[in-house]
Amino acid sequence: MFKSIVGVAKKLISIFAVSVYLIIVGCFLVLTGRIRVSPRGFARRMLAGLRPPYKGDLMELIHEKGNCYVAPLGSKLISDSNGRSRLTLFEWKEDVIRPKLALSKLVRQQVTVSEEDLKKAFEARYGPKV
Repeated sequence: MFKSIVGVAKKLISIFAVSVYLIIVGCFLVLTGRIRVSPRGFARRMLAGLRPPYKGDLMELIHEKGNCYVAPLGSKLISDSNGRSRLTLFEWKEDVIRPKLALSKLVRQQVTVSEEDLKKAFEARYGPKV
């Protein structure tokens, strides 16, 4: 019984020591200017991490123009500026999705996939685990 308590205490102390070390290193990097941090952005990200996820129902959709619709949501919903991702939805579409689609369209005719290639990929991904 006593040995198990000592083992748990050692683990907790080691976790605490590593946490303190990482905080000290992070503060050093910020203070020496090796990592740039805006106080406003830091506070916003900390608050976004502490905020509970939005739990609500979609009550209505409001038609704007053409095929665009807007859903009124509560103020507790995390916006792009408060979220964890630094990319907005527009930037994600323009910088990630469009180039990926264009590249796949460009090479679609040049790439041929055989049955053996599919089997190898399946085995590599879903094969036996070690």
